[in-house]
Amino acid sequence: MAKIRQKFARFIGACALVLCGEGCSFLVNLEVKPSDCINPPAGDCTGGINESRILEVKLYQLKEAVDPCKLDIGLIAQGKEQEVLKGVVVETANKELRQFPFKVSANEPRDLGTWEIGADTKYVLAVAIGRGHSRNSVRLIPVGTVKGAWRFPTLHIRGYDICLDNRCTDHSTEAQCP
Repeated sequence: MAKIRQKFARFIGACALVLCGEGCSFLVNLEVKPSDCINPPAGDCTGGINESRILEVKLYQLKEAVDPCKLDIGLIAQGKEQEVLKGVVVETANKELRQFPFKVSANEPRDLGTWEIGADTKYVLAVAIGRGHSRNSVRLIPVGTVKGAWRFPTLHIRGYDICLDNRCTDHSTEAQCP
């Protein structure tokens, strides 16, 4: 059933782009594939002293690019997104942020359903919120790549890392932030 819903969402998104071009909103299917390294009982997954405690992941629609490495994740975790993303976050007609928060659990891949990407959205910002962070806790995803592929990248999560379309590994993960 999830595959049918995913294909239907892609079809609707494709139809919307054909009919509206760049100026319309469209639907994407969100999928998350956490590894077994999420909230391990004894520190991080390599046996170190760092703890991987991700409470949730938040996706935000942005009108403009931001430098993900300069964002204050602590303020976002406190619910002060308006301060951190002031002027770049897309809002609905009711002045609510266009965001999609969700929880992650180890080895529990999920289809999160569809999400409407607004017409004025140029980027999606993905933020892993927890007790700490890594160089890949924040990802900036250009919406142009989403439209071109007709789907949103699958979010793979390991420790504090968010990886797009591929599993996160120690050696294959390209750092978003130095």
